[in-house]
Amino acid sequence: MEISEELFFRIWRNKPLKAYIFGCFNRFKLVNFYKLDVYTIHKRQRLDLLWEMLRLHRLSHSPSHFKNGISEDSINHRIDINNITIYQILHLCAKPSDETQKTIISKEEVFMFFIEFYKEFEMEFNWYLNNDISSSVITFVMSLDTGFIDILIPNKTEMFNVWYGRFQKSFYPIVLKCENVYLIQYLFETDDPIINYIRLGLKTFLFEKKSDGKFVLSLLPVINDTVFMYLFRQFSKEFTNEELYQRFYTESRFQRLYDHGHLTVLKFLIEEQSQIYNDDLTALPKVNYIINRSSIESFRYLVKFYPLSTSEIRYFELLRDALFEQAEEITSQYKDYLFPLYPKSIYFSTPNLVTVDNLTKLKNMVSIDKIDLDYNLVLALKADNLELIKYIVNLTDVNAITVNEINVFIYPLSYQTLEYLWTFVKCKFSPWPSAHGALNLHDKSIQKLILSALDDSNHINHSNINVNEKNYKYILVYEYIPFLKLLIERGFNVVSKFRVNELITLPNSQSIDFILKTVDFNQPISFKDLPVSEYTGLVRKNNIQMVTRIQSIFFKGEKIFSDVTYRYDHRITSSISSEMFSLTVSFNPRDFLFVKNLVAHCVIGNNIGMLQHLYEKYPIMKSNRFNGIIITPYTIELGLTRGYYKLLEYLVLVNHPMLIFNFIFRTTDTILKKNRQPIIRLVKIVFSSLNDKDKLLIFFYVARKSINYCLFNLLDIFEDVIQYQPDFKEFQKPKYYTIKQTKITQKHSLYLNSFLQLFQKKI
Repeated sequence: MEISEELFFRIWRNKPLKAYIFGCFNRFKLVNFYKLDVYTIHKRQRLDLLWEMLRLHRLSHSPSHFKNGISEDSINHRIDINNITIYQILHLCAKPSDETQKTIISKEEVFMFFIEFYKEFEMEFNWYLNNDISSSVITFVMSLDTGFIDILIPNKTEMFNVWYGRFQKSFYPIVLKCENVYLIQYLFETDDPIINYIRLGLKTFLFEKKSDGKFVLSLLPVINDTVFMYLFRQFSKEFTNEELYQRFYTESRFQRLYDHGHLTVLKFLIEEQSQIYNDDLTALPKVNYIINRSSIESFRYLVKFYPLSTSEIRYFELLRDALFEQAEEITSQYKDYLFPLYPKSIYFSTPNLVTVDNLTKLKNMVSIDKIDLDYNLVLALKADNLELIKYIVNLTDVNAITVNEINVFIYPLSYQTLEYLWTFVKCKFSPWPSAHGALNLHDKSIQKLILSALDDSNHINHSNINVNEKNYKYILVYEYIPFLKLLIERGFNVVSKFRVNELITLPNSQSIDFILKTVDFNQPISFKDLPVSEYTGLVRKNNIQMVTRIQSIFFKGEKIFSDVTYRYDHRITSSISSEMFSLTVSFNPRDFLFVKNLVAHCVIGNNIGMLQHLYEKYPIMKSNRFNGIIITPYTIELGLTRGYYKLLEYLVLVNHPMLIFNFIFRTTDTILKKNRQPIIRLVKIVFSSLNDKDKLLIFFYVARKSINYCLFNLLDIFEDVIQYQPDFKEFQKPKYYTIKQTKITQKHSLYLNSFLQLFQKKI
């Protein structure tokens, strides 16, 4: 046998290693191109896919595309530019590169894409920034590079006014957190009434006066050095040296600058602005010396200005971060000023620091009782590092290791590690307390290890193995059925307490078959009597094969949900797939209330695929009489509020053309004003999809209704935005021009006449 073949079979027989190798293939999943989100594309560093999506979107929005009517391809090609998509695009702009990937997207590439993307979706971005933006997102936007900000916020004064009006005083910490000198300069150097008012409030916020008369400079730990020094220079134009000292040279301010490692700012305040404290070093605020990775340089600088006292220097964080050279420097130079270490106070801050080399260095620097070996052992178990585990165990008392410190089945461990621990560490082992621990059982050698302890009454862990009804399900989840049978033979008959409704929670048909053969339920199995909520988890997972199996076994081929039972949990519709809906739900499409709730929850979940399924399978939903009932103003308003533009485009195109116009007539002025641009876009999309005859009919109908309702905004849209010029010879026919005469319509019908004269002049 050749060496390569020998190596192959060694790996093949090593089940944990083989499972890991083949498990890597599961990381690659087939994804529908049209269902890709920006986050996934960003993670994979595939900017070319975003370019292709943008190209197809522009193609689907061409006038010729609308004239051809609505189709599945035309909807699929359109980018679902909702609030989540916009946030993901902004995140791509802020952090174009993903350190976990080899391919690095440059900022220049992202900026070029963003320019084109913003041109296509300027209205959506503007609506998002003006209406549905949270404080965290504003901070995110204001932290972008100058080029992105100039595109997103061309009128900064107006946008600041909108954001300040929405968040009031909480807007100030947002401005400071962004750490953007460009925007801070704009606030301090722009002479505008609105900006002046915001700037005045910012000054008041920055210098909050406490009850003892001292000032608190707010939020400056999160501000970068450049912003801090810019603010200081701006305020030095207004305040005296004494006032600057009261505001900037406080103990809390210096402590925070020290803790966060703002060495440049500390040097600026102490060296360049020494006139503020009259060159008197004793007037500088005192700080507490807690030394860590961030503050080590600040400590080296500040320690020159202050006399030290006993037990003042705390250096334990250096040891936790494995910064042994720095710790050695501190302990050798300032031995008489160190704060004593507590027992078990030293442990490594991250798992990757727990190595034999680091533990050896740590043991040589401090006594063993100061090291938290229990916690470090837990980190070693997480890493499944047998060499490290043996090293730690040799440092401690084996008898002191209890279940409180270790439960080896919490972590995915190799057979070699488990065998080492199993033979001498006395623990109250509770197998499978987590999904990670259950993965250990894929190796039959580990199964034999457990069974051998059960069969040997003298084994150290014979009486400590516990399998109860709460954790045995992991065995079923991972299909360790043969192993479960062996446990049952040894007295662990936990499945006897299996409940009927738990059957539908099992992930595979093999587990269901095993339970049905093993458990005597002592009663007929009637799943139709179970609450509908029992099935929601199963349906949401979209496991078609499993649901088909359940329906065939327990429902004798009938669907799980009737039109009655499904009413109790319409929320499933927000995420259910069209395939799962067809498989599990039986309903009457003429039931207006039922369909109304279906459509509403499709909108809530932005479930376009489900909407397409309903309209394609049940054409009756497209009738004007029908959609006027099932699609309420609230439904469309909900879509506008959440930025589900692609879904709304589909709704207005697949339904009667009057749907969007009726919404305008039936909703409030506040909603119309807030969503004016998205509504105008929907009107343009609908109108461009009509032939000339239908355009004329719609226009005349809208004109008559506008006069009856005294709403002339729509006519303005036709004139200014769509620039539609109707055939006024047809317009003068009674069938189009008949208007119900009231005092209001008599007064305002003059508007329509002037509208007619306007177009006649243009002709």
